[in-house]
Amino acid sequence: MKSVPYISVALLLYTTTVWSQPSTCLDDTLKIKEVLVTGKPVLRASGFTKIIIDTSLIRENVNNSVANILRSGSPLFVKTYGPGGIATVSLRGAGASHTVVTWNGISLNSIMAGQTDFTLLPALLADEITVYNGGSSVAMAQGGLGGVVDVTTVPEWNMEGRHQVFLSAGSYGRFSSSYIGRYGSGNWKFASRVGISRASNDFRYVNNYLADEAVREKRENAFFQQKVALQEAWHKSNRSVTGIKIWIQESRRDIPVPVNISPSSHDEHLGNFSILGNLNHTFFFAKKIIWSTSASVHSDEMHYQDLVTGTDSPASFNRITFSSALFLNKGERTSIKATLSGEAAKARSANYAAGISRYISSLSLSADYRLGNLSDINVTSVVSIADGNILPPDLSAGIELKPVEGKELTLKTNIASKTRVPTMNDLYWIPGGNSLLKPERGYSGEISAEYEDYLFRNLKINLRTTAYINSVNDMIVWQPGAGGIWSPENTGRISSRGVESGGSLSVESGINYIRMLMTYTNTVSGEEGDNYQLIYVPRHMSYIELRGAAGRFVAGTSWQYTGKRFITTDNTQYLPPYTHTDVWAGIRSISRGMPVDVTVRIENLFNVNYQVVAYHPMPPASVLLNISLKMNNSRRK
Repeated sequence: MKSVPYISVALLLYTTTVWSQPSTCLDDTLKIKEVLVTGKPVLRASGFTKIIIDTSLIRENVNNSVANILRSGSPLFVKTYGPGGIATVSLRGAGASHTVVTWNGISLNSIMAGQTDFTLLPALLADEITVYNGGSSVAMAQGGLGGVVDVTTVPEWNMEGRHQVFLSAGSYGRFSSSYIGRYGSGNWKFASRVGISRASNDFRYVNNYLADEAVREKRENAFFQQKVALQEAWHKSNRSVTGIKIWIQESRRDIPVPVNISPSSHDEHLGNFSILGNLNHTFFFAKKIIWSTSASVHSDEMHYQDLVTGTDSPASFNRITFSSALFLNKGERTSIKATLSGEAAKARSANYAAGISRYISSLSLSADYRLGNLSDINVTSVVSIADGNILPPDLSAGIELKPVEGKELTLKTNIASKTRVPTMNDLYWIPGGNSLLKPERGYSGEISAEYEDYLFRNLKINLRTTAYINSVNDMIVWQPGAGGIWSPENTGRISSRGVESGGSLSVESGINYIRMLMTYTNTVSGEEGDNYQLIYVPRHMSYIELRGAAGRFVAGTSWQYTGKRFITTDNTQYLPPYTHTDVWAGIRSISRGMPVDVTVRIENLFNVNYQVVAYHPMPPASVLLNISLKMNNSRRK
């Protein structure tokens, strides 16, 4: 909708007005109790692994999508149809619909397709990103058979004001601009985020499909544009914190044809408009009892058009969610959490007979107990009801050990069982939907080790490795049927196993540093009983990054290897492995006035010709200029 930029401006003007109003001064003799709440209450989740994305990586990618961050900062495989195209993630061999994406605890997965398009999730809306693997996802969200990607925003209570502008411009018509403003004083804090990005994506690529000899062609009909605005407000008292968030977003993308099809008559577009509102409140009854509640409304509209065939297909869904959690800390050893949540949703589509509704409610109980100074145990159980049917309970248990006192060596192991209900498309799509589908049932187990220490005074090392096994029973798979109509069925059992390893080395001295990051994943995933790897699940992936800073100068390079991905179920056809190399260098300001950081980045340095999804080329070597400007930054309290 064209109203998005005007709404964004209105939100900014309103919050700026609130900020500029003079605050009421209290008599200095009035004594106020110390504020107890500075963050969200969570359990230790002993025995479970999670990956916390480096905040510096988030800041560097403010003008990109979260997909760009996950591609380099986590073991997830990002399946993308090219710049501006749909991007989904696969975690530990599971499909895109098995990875739940939450924003401030709110599920972003479409109730229709069951997955999240990461291209439409801008990093501008992220302060923290955490990937929950295996059993750690049980208490986070329903349906995360592979895991959960949690994106959150947080208030900065110890800052009076911070304003930042980010500009990016580069090859193939790329341009992005973003603003993040944090302001407020005392018990009130506000944050405004506005961004716009667009790209022509008109790069040249090598086409080996339509002619006897390879020819260079120009990518056409691949334009992408996105506008986003987020307004947040928080208030805290001596015993509570209340927050409200309003996120409005609009995007439009042209859909290019696969390179094995002639684009002579093609004109496809997809538009999206969404608005999400969230209200949350956390209250401290005492140091040992915390009550947190949250309610949200999410509306999403999609509009697909093919002007050549005359296809006009609108679709939409509306979702209301509610959750209430009670935290109890009994002494230093025991923590208990009980959560009641509910979801009501309705979807409409030209491919449904009518509007379809869905209702899901869940009750979860989780306990964390410290057995001694060196060991902890966690047990979680979740019971859910979907559309009047009681689902098998989700269960998880984890144990965490620190075998050597005084050493940062941690051993973890956990097991879990999880359930995922069919999507609305699975059940009601016309033609082909199957209303008799059963929920999928997933099982997982893992064991991991992590070591962290200082080898020398400024040399820090971190090493971690995890071995896991996952399986999904009654996997929902769309298969061709009579008359060429595809229909979903519960078929077979999919299993995956693998190893995730990583580590880092860092040397820091004041503002100067050298850091190296390394990750490697080995994933074997397929249908039980055969030796075929699932399509689009690379067996080998690795990532190495080296970066450093000396005074005002910063530089770095990254090297990403992705192994071959099979594109047919019998593994007779595959996309070849590729290596993607980036380099960057820049100047950072270390002044206290109005610091400006400038970075030049060269992506795909060696001009590798590759595809992540078959018949959808990725850009050759390109240049991107990033400028970050900080204004009116107040000192921390």
